[in-house]
Amino acid sequence: MSETTPAFALAEGEGERFGWSGVEFEVLASAEQTGGRCSLLTDRSDAMTVAWHVHEDDEVFYVLEGRYRLRCGEDTFEAGPGGLVFLPRGVPHEQTVLEDGSRKLVILVPGGFERFFREMSEAINEEALTPTRRAEIAGRHRIRWLSRSA
Repeated sequence: MSETTPAFALAEGEGERFGWSGVEFEVLASAEQTGGRCSLLTDRSDAMTVAWHVHEDDEVFYVLEGRYRLRCGEDTFEAGPGGLVFLPRGVPHEQTVLEDGSRKLVILVPGGFERFFREMSEAINEEALTPTRRAEIAGRHRIRWLSRSA
């Protein structure tokens, strides 16, 4: 007999919230809640760039507010409200938030990538994010930071 994951629901504002340096996350569905199948979260950020990196999770970004530029492999996409971008696992990518207050819905498959954001938030907010700790957190969550030439 297979184990089933129970259904659940959240009302607006009931997700787990955390953040750092002007980035706010709300976890709407965690790996624990979905039996590891996926994670669903929102993030809001001012203009910034998330460095070139690669990981073993598929990401789907659905833009709610603002504008984003996403580079994935050799492709570049710009998306505003109502735009969707799929980033496949294993392909290097970077994200640039083009407008302050931009907000997107993020689906991650399989679930669990929210743990990376949570651990980074804790380390940054404790003022304990050394290069070594950043590398350890990234390694636990199968993320590699790359140079742009990768």
